[in-house]
Amino acid sequence: MSEQKIPCKDLSNELSAFTDTIQETIKTKTDKITADINTKADELNHEDSNGNVGIGLNFDVTWSEIPVKFHLPSFSIQDKEVILDLPTFTTNQKDIIFNFPECHMEDKVVGRYPEFHGLSVVWRDIITSVPVCVNKEQKISIGIPEAKMERKTIIMGLPVVEMKEVEMKVKYPEFKLENVSVELKQKSEELEKEGKENLQRGFEESRNEIMEGYKNKHTSLFDCLRSELLLQKSEALSGLDSLITGFTTSINDMKQKNVPSDNGTLKQTEENLNMFIEQRHQIEINFQSSLDQLNTEQQSSLEQFVQKFIEGFKLDSSSVPA
Repeated sequence: MSEQKIPCKDLSNELSAFTDTIQETIKTKTDKITADINTKADELNHEDSNGNVGIGLNFDVTWSEIPVKFHLPSFSIQDKEVILDLPTFTTNQKDIIFNFPECHMEDKVVGRYPEFHGLSVVWRDIITSVPVCVNKEQKISIGIPEAKMERKTIIMGLPVVEMKEVEMKVKYPEFKLENVSVELKQKSEELEKEGKENLQRGFEESRNEIMEGYKNKHTSLFDCLRSELLLQKSEALSGLDSLITGFTTSINDMKQKNVPSDNGTLKQTEENLNMFIEQRHQIEINFQSSLDQLNTEQQSSLEQFVQKFIEGFKLDSSSVPA
């Protein structure tokens, strides 16, 4: 069973949807960590130094908001039109008339020699075979391609990437202690440290998960665009390759049938062959330019995302208001 191919625009939409959920992904993970800290703080807040419950509130957990700024990409696929003049052709039989020398061997007298018989002399002919060539009109029928140029518009999907700065607030725990025992103070400090470490670790895990997910979708999108481009190139060159093969076959056929090199039909066919070979070369250059542009955009957009995302995606406790 063949695998169904996902259209490139759908992959672009998937990538955009993924970036739209990044902030929610971070919030979900950090909310879970802060809820866990609150639960442990509530349990600790009702313990005294002997582990008894019910002393009452001895400290408060406050949550400062740390601003985190980072850049997220916005993707869209821009259609680029490439207009090509591509040939369609039919192969028609054409009569070619030309003079071609035909040679045969004929016996001819090329001299005489004497034979002596007593007092008499007899002259004998010297006969040898010599080639005799005459030009005879030849008529052959050759299949020669006749091309008709048609203008074709090819749509290439090229990505447009814009980086936009976003800001979100991440809650950071701060413990305020009042009239607590040494033991409770130590436990609260340990809890505060644990909470901050968990929050930092959760933040880093979110960053790594987001980057991995983004890279995978980013690669899938550009692989799809590259495949589409190469398919369009193959389709554009297919007709030209068939035409070039047709001209080459006709030329070889004429030469095998001794058509003179200065024959007008042969010369015109050779000129057409060279013209379409050059056109094929130019089409390859145009597609390679688009492919290079796509590869450059893939690399630069990914590097830009990684750089700007990592630069901003950090928890910095120094940003907590005093």
